[in-house]
This record gives sequence, C-alpha cells and structure tokens, in this order.
Amino acid sequence: MDQKERDAVDELPRNSPLDLGGEVREQRRVFDERQADHSFALIPLDQPVQACACAAHQGIRPHTGHTASHAAAPAGCTGGDVHAGHPGRCGRSDAGNERGARRRGGVRDEAVRRVTAAGRRGPRLRWRPLQGNLIDRRGAALVPPILLAAGLNVAAVAGLAYIAGFRAVYTSLVRIQWPWLCAVPAALAISAAGYYLAYRGIYAADGGYHLSRRQLTAVVAAGFEGLFSTGGIRPDGLVLQASGASRREAMVRVTTLAGMEQGILALYGCAASIAWLSLDLPGVPLDFTLPWAVIPLPAFAAAFWLASRYRARLHGQAGWPARLSVFLDAVLLIRALFARPVRYRGAIGGMALFWAGDALAVWSALAASGLVMSGATLIVGYCTGMVVSRRTAPLAGAGTLALILPLTIWASGAPLATAITGVAAYRLLCFWLPMPSALASLPVLRQTTSQAATTRQAMPASATDQR
Repeated sequence: MDQKERDAVDELPRNSPLDLGGEVREQRRVFDERQADHSFALIPLDQPVQACACAAHQGIRPHTGHTASHAAAPAGCTGGDVHAGHPGRCGRSDAGNERGARRRGGVRDEAVRRVTAAGRRGPRLRWRPLQGNLIDRRGAALVPPILLAAGLNVAAVAGLAYIAGFRAVYTSLVRIQWPWLCAVPAALAISAAGYYLAYRGIYAADGGYHLSRRQLTAVVAAGFEGLFSTGGIRPDGLVLQASGASRREAMVRVTTLAGMEQGILALYGCAASIAWLSLDLPGVPLDFTLPWAVIPLPAFAAAFWLASRYRARLHGQAGWPARLSVFLDAVLLIRALFARPVRYRGAIGGMALFWAGDALAVWSALAASGLVMSGATLIVGYCTGMVVSRRTAPLAGAGTLALILPLTIWASGAPLATAITGVAAYRLLCFWLPMPSALASLPVLRQTTSQAATTRQAMPASATDQR
C-alpha cells in the first residue's frame, strides 16, 4: 500500500459520522502495531458495504474490510458477515438506523472510490517526446517532419550564403548548366540500385534472411530517403523480425548495414588520400588527406581483433554489455563479408556502388554550378563531410549535411559560393526525388510492423528478447 492509499484509509474514521470513541482509537493503535503483518482487501465498487458498529469488536479497521482473528464477534454477527463486509444488518440496536447506514455507506463508498481510482491511475506519467520512427504516422501527420527537414536545409543554406555573400551565391546560381543538373537524378538512381543490392546481400549473408521483393523494395525506399528510418528500432529491423529474426539478430544486421556504409566510405577516403599524397598535388590541406590515408586500415584491423577477442565474454549479458555485444557481432559479420569478397560481392559491391553514385551526384551538381573537380579532390572533401550520413543523422541529415558538406568541399579547394550552390542543388534533389517512393512504402512497412508485433506476442519472452 502506498502513502496515498494509507492517508485515504486513515481519514475514514475521522470522516465517519459513527463515533466509536476509545474503541476506534484502540483499534487504530492495534492496526499501527500490526501493520506489517496485515493485508488490506478493498471492497469492489459493485459491492457496497454498510458500516457496522461491531467492526470495532471484530478487529475490523472501519471501512477497509481488514479483520483480526483474535477477537470474537458479538451477538448477531456471524463470521460470514465479518469477512463479507457485513452485507446484511447487524444485530446491534445502533445499526438499525437505515438513514445513518446509508450515510455511512456513502462515505465509505466515496473513500473506497478515491483509493481505487488512485490505484488505477497509477503513477503520473511524464511527457514523452515523439518517436523518431515516423512510419506509423499517416496523412497530415507526416507534413510537420517533412516541412521541418526542408526548413532546416533552407536555414543551413541561407546561413552559409550569408557568410559567403548573397551576391556571390546568386551569381553562381544563375550560371547553372541544366544538362549537368539533369545528370544528378541519374546518379541518384545508380546509388539507389547499389543500396538495394547492399541491403539484400547483407541481410542474406552468413545464413541470414531473405526478404520478399515487396518488403525489400519498401525498406530500401524508406532507407534511401532516410527521413522515415531514424530512431529506435528501424523499419528494416522490423522487417527482419517479421521474416523470422529475433530482435537481437535484427539489431546485428541493421548495425552491420550502418557499419558497411561507414566502412566503404572510409575505404574511398583512404584510397583517394593515398593517391593524392602519392601524386603530390596541391589544393587539399594535409590535415584532410593524412588522417584518411593513415587511420582507416589500422582501425579496421584493431576492430576485427577486438571483436573476435571480447565478443564471447559479453554475449548473454544485459545492459550496456548487451549493446556492445551487438556491435561486436556486427563487426565480425563485416569481417566475414570482407573475408569472402567474391561470395558476398552483392553486399560489398552494392555499398560501393551506392557511395559512387552519390558522389557522382555531388560532382554533377558542382559541375552544373560551373566547377569541375578532380575525382580525388572531390572524394576527400566528400568523405569528410559524409561522416554524418543520411542514415545516421537525424531527419536524414536535414540541415547537417547542407551545412557541413559545402565547408569540407570548400576546404578541398572549391570556391565557397560554388560549393554552397552545388550542394544545395544536390540536397534539394536528393531530398525530394525519393520522397514519393518513400511515402508509398509506408503502408507496406506498417503492415510488416504489425506482423512483427504479432510474431513477438506469439513467441515466448525468452525467444523475443534475446540480447
């Protein structure tokens, strides 16, 4: 019994019109002494109980139904009357007043109603923010996040244009060459095709799961847009659970996909930086190229070694070791992919094609603004700015990529106004062109989510909550 219920019970004798004098006070003292050994049974609302003066002689705490077995019932009161809360009239003369009984019953019913209502309400819930996963929203509820993402992109471009000068940005904007700009959608289509191959290869690798074409297309459409797959368990994880994967296995596959994104991107940056340093070309600062040339390969080797050494120690634990165990399993799965590049060429080649198509889209947008960059120069700046990708950044990188990517490309030797215009055109097309297919995929994802929820409810808790 919590403090609120105890206070409500303690107020009952004082609010009751029946004055039992010293007997009530004595019973209150007995109740306080034996509180740890007694239990309470609140009378349901559909069984109103009339107060009886013999409650004091029976060891009943008034209006609670609490009985003590050491006291004997007075004449006219049976054991069934005591334990049932006296549904009938008691034999004592002062209990014959029906008007007083109704009044006392009303007070008791109201007190019990207050206590039980407080128990039903439970603890007061704090405000919870909206979930990051937006696939459950429908119709007009999808408009606010879309407008918020668009507004963040506009705000980032406007802020950079203020720094570079609105006149310089306007001059670069009016010189856009439309043939190059029309090549951006084609490059994004190549990138989406690579994403599809990467999804299918990673989820089926090492005895994994084969999604239906309808589910896989919906997951790729939502993931490529990025806006509807942020936060919590992602839609692709729900699809994997609907295909038979446990929650933990789904988290491992989803983490593997994110790790493959960053891993292939790091390999691109490493290769471009080594080529740039080998050719000894000017333009890109050394603090951009040297980390990409030195860090990725030793970091991969260290991650693979640590995962194979400590993964078994963390498996089966709860809390943060469980989350770290999922990450280490994903690292080992990535190692298995790179260990057999021919067998898993779909996963590796698909992710490489995804980044190549996306980088080609940025290069085409910059060329449309009048700047034709060399491949190595662009890739160094592009990989540096894409460390926060559409998949990992909130709202598909809305505002973040439009702010960081022009600066990293500018640091690689591009004029700032041209970098702002080119990246703004790339982000505009990259955000709005996949939007119709992503919205069309939401009904499929919602249906798959409900199937996954039904599957989890049908399975034992030990099978669904494996960590």
